Order: sequence, then structure tokens, then C-alpha cells
Amino acid sequence: MSHVDTVRELVSILNPQNEARPTVLLGACASFSSGVPLADESVKRIARRYYAERVTGKALPEQVKTSESLAWLAEQTWFIRDPSRLSENFPLAVKHLLTPQAYRQKVLLDLIALEGEIGAGYRHLSELVLRGLVGTILTTNFDTRRGARTRFCRLRARQPRRRSRSRSTRRRLRPR
Repeated sequence: MSHVDTVRELVSILNPQNEARPTVLLGACASFSSGVPLADESVKRIARRYYAERVTGKALPEQVKTSESLAWLAEQTWFIRDPSRLSENFPLAVKHLLTPQAYRQKVLLDLIALEGEIGAGYRHLSELVLRGLVGTILTTNFDTRRGARTRFCRLRARQPRRRSRSRSTRRRLRPR
């Protein structure tokens, strides 16, 4: 499909005159541009934090060299040592290092905490939702960006926006 054909298809799908609204499926990397680390980086950060807090007893993970914590991690029997498969260790690191549940929750929430602005993709998606062009968003993500996106949408919702629904749709939605 050419670029022009793709744009035409999207325009027809996102037409405000359509009764049905499309569902958007976000993949696992959708939050990367907003600062959520990918699985391989998450493994490194989890290992560094665990090693700092529970193995060496140092107060801050920043006091530990990444190479030090990765060398320790490679000694674990459950660890997949192939560097190209580091991301596959994410569920294993969570299972074996992040216990009890309260520690797991704290580490994962710190790992995915919003450190800056939400990504441009989320801002554009928010615009599509606010304009009523997208009906449902499904995601595999586990991040705190949802709160930031919601706040962004609420801020934008306070601004006047153009209504682009058909007359028949407006009549149906009008209070009686």
C-alpha cells in the first residue's frame, strides 16, 4: 500500500461522520517515548537496585556500577546469559528479585514513574479521543502515563473544540 493509499484509508476510518469509532491497540513500546524503559533496560535497573539494596547494602543504586550488578546477575541460575536475550529476563527478574509483593510494587512504580512530558504519540492520540474520532484504546502497557494522559485530556477538554458530528448524531445525543 502506498503512502497516499494509507492516508486515504486513515481519513476514511477517522471520518467524524462515521457512526462507529475505531479501536486503537497500543503495543508494548508505546510508552518508550515518554520515558518508560524497555524490558532490557528494566532488567538492568531492577538488578542494579536489588544488588545495591539487598546484596551490598548500599543506600542508592547509583552507587553501584551497572557492570557490577550485571556480573552478579549473570551468576544467578535462572538468568538467561545471552546478551541478545536480556529482555527475556524481565519476568524472571521480577519473579526472583522483586519479593515480597510490597517491594515489587515499589520498584516497578519507581521504574515507570513519569519523569517528564508525555510523548507526542500520546498527545496526538489524546486529540483523536477528544475529537471523538477514536472510541476505545487497548494497551499492553503497564505505566503511570495513563494518569498523565488523563490530566492532559482534561486540560485540553476545557478548551473549546469544534463539533464535527453529523446532524442525525447530534439529534440522537440531544437531551430530551
